[in-house]
Amino acid sequence: MMRFESSTLGSGLSDPEPAHLEFAFPAPSEGGAFREPPRAILSLRAAGSMRYLAGTWNPRRAGFFDSLGIEAGRVVATELHHTRRVRIIDTHSLGEFPRGEVELDARGLPGEEVGDGGPDAVEGCDGMVFLPPSAVPATPSPPAAPRPVATVTVADCMPIWLWDSASGAWGLLHSGWKGTGILERAIQAISARRGVSPATMSVILGPAIGACCYEVPETRAEFFAAEFGEHSVDRSGPRPRIDIRAANLAIARRLGVGALLSIDACTSCDSSLGSFRREGASDFTRMVAACVPV
Repeated sequence: MMRFESSTLGSGLSDPEPAHLEFAFPAPSEGGAFREPPRAILSLRAAGSMRYLAGTWNPRRAGFFDSLGIEAGRVVATELHHTRRVRIIDTHSLGEFPRGEVELDARGLPGEEVGDGGPDAVEGCDGMVFLPPSAVPATPSPPAAPRPVATVTVADCMPIWLWDSASGAWGLLHSGWKGTGILERAIQAISARRGVSPATMSVILGPAIGACCYEVPETRAEFFAAEFGEHSVDRSGPRPRIDIRAANLAIARRLGVGALLSIDACTSCDSSLGSFRREGASDFTRMVAACVPV
C-alpha cells in the first residue's frame, strides 16, 4: 500500500519572503539499498524568474544554485515542450562530467527518450531520469565526483520529483495538462531498465494550478476525463475545471508507487508562487525545481 502524505505550502514558509522551499521525500513502503534520498527544491516568486535558455548563461539561475551550494556545471535542464517524453540518462555513460558556467541540456547528454509528444505530438522532452550503475553495493559509497542535478521550470504546471530507493535513480518531471501521464512513462522506464518495483519509489507532487482556478474549454475537459477518469474534472461550476493533482495521484496509486507526498498549493491562488494564469503571459515568474543527489 502506498504511503501517502500531504502538506500545505505554508507549513514550509519560515521566512517572511523566502527564495525557495525544500521538501523531504517520504520513505517508500519497500526499502532499498539507497537510503539517502536527493534534495527536492523549488524556487519561489521572490527569487525571480528562472527561465532556462539552452546554451545561455543565466546569472540569476547561477546565483540561485550557488546559494544552495550547487555548481552551475552540475545542472541539467530542458526547455519545455509540454510532452509526455522523458530522457533516460545512464550516469556511467556520461564519462567525466563537463564543467563550466553554462548549464547542460538534457538532450545533449547520451541517453534515450521514452514516452510521446502528448496531444500535440511535438518533439522535445519534459523530464529527465538519471540511472546510476545497475550493480548496487551492499553499502553504497559516496560518488567520486558530483552527480548531475535534474531541473525543470514551472509556472502553473506541476513539478514531480522522483526517487527510487532500490536502484538509486532520481529525476524530475514537468506535468501540465498536456504532459500529464509523464509520471507513468518515467516509472515504467525505471522499472524496465533496473528491474525494480514501483513500491521502492518515492514521488513528490509539487505545487500546481488547482482545480479551483483551472477552467478549461469543454473539449479539453473531455480529453482529460477520457485519459485520466471523470474524477480529474470538476463540473460543479458553470465551466469545467481540470485537476492535474488528482490525475497524477491516481496514476501513482494505480502503478503501486511506494510513497507519495502531495504539496497541496495552487500556484494561481498563492502569491508566493509563480503563475502564468495569475501574472499574465508577459510577466509570469518561472520557478525552477531541482532534484539534487547527495
